[in-house]
Amino acid sequence: MGNQGPRADNTSGLKGIYWNKDDKKWYAQIGVKGKTNYLGSFDDKRLAGLTYDAAARLVWKPRFQRLNFMPWESADIILPPRVLRNIADALVSGDVIAAE
Repeated sequence: MGNQGPRADNTSGLKGIYWNKDDKKWYAQIGVKGKTNYLGSFDDKRLAGLTYDAAARLVWKPRFQRLNFMPWESADIILPPRVLRNIADALVSGDVIAAE
């Protein structure tokens, strides 16, 4: 599912990003192993998109990655330890395609 584009009802224009009206922030999330993993909330939509991209680069092989921005733009993004643990658990279980 990594190479699918944004859903038809997506209003942010970025994959894995949505606007939370209550918090007035952009939320980033990624699906791994059939579960949604929350990546964080952001004031800046671009930073939320780059965070999604950083997580996607860990989860899927390059040919299956459909990123919001160019791959090198998310190279300096640091994911929270909780997110890294969830991604690692999914990759170890063998249910997701691991990054090369």
